[in-house]
Amino acid sequence: MTIAISIIALLLFIGAILAFFGGIIYFGFAGFFTLFGVQYDSGWSLLLFLLIYMIVDAIFDILVIPFMMMTVVFRRNPKLATALRILLKLIFAWAALHTVDEMMSSIDIPTRTEIILVLVLFLFELATDDRKMQKLKRNNNKA
Repeated sequence: MTIAISIIALLLFIGAILAFFGGIIYFGFAGFFTLFGVQYDSGWSLLLFLLIYMIVDAIFDILVIPFMMMTVVFRRNPKLATALRILLKLIFAWAALHTVDEMMSSIDIPTRTEIILVLVLFLFELATDDRKMQKLKRNNNKA
């Protein structure tokens, strides 16, 4: 009996954490879209957009890996290699966002807003990933 209660409590706790972070993402995007005048039909269409975007972005993140590996040829110029990696990451992130935007008729994001959103998401990812930040600092100190 106590094991069942513990499992239920743990599942509720994990669900609450996922709901909290999911809410932050949802309302963050809703606020960003409101700020930049993005039109969407309903909250459900925004939620569907976010879910599809996360899936498509994960696929594009896998597709960018071979291109990122090709930047190894620029070992002698680490700043150029870092710039190319950033450019590749931004292009693939924008392609994922634009693809989902074009797939869904219930949401309309102007291209300029797509680019701004990709830049904001990239900077957020860079700021929250200590390993990437340390590597970027290391590469810039070498040159």
